[in-house]
Amino acid sequence: MVAITRRIESGPGISDDLAILVADLFKFQNFIMALSSAGKTRLFLAQKDIREKTDGLHRDLMAAHLRFQVPCTSLTSS
Repeated sequence: MVAITRRIESGPGISDDLAILVADLFKFQNFIMALSSAGKTRLFLAQKDIREKTDGLHRDLMAAHLRFQVPCTSLTSS
């Protein structure tokens, strides 16, 4: 699409209708790029949220494990 619009724009001159079409094509292209970027942002945020929750669960699990772990000194003294 970009190559087509560049060829049209580089010509000797274009009609007003064609200029409107080219402008609309660029608007559509920008809209699609923004939509794609927003999708990637949503995906990144979802992955970040999942990673943060997983990390939080891991921290909680490690804390619980350490809390219920029997110290080695108490085993040898009894």
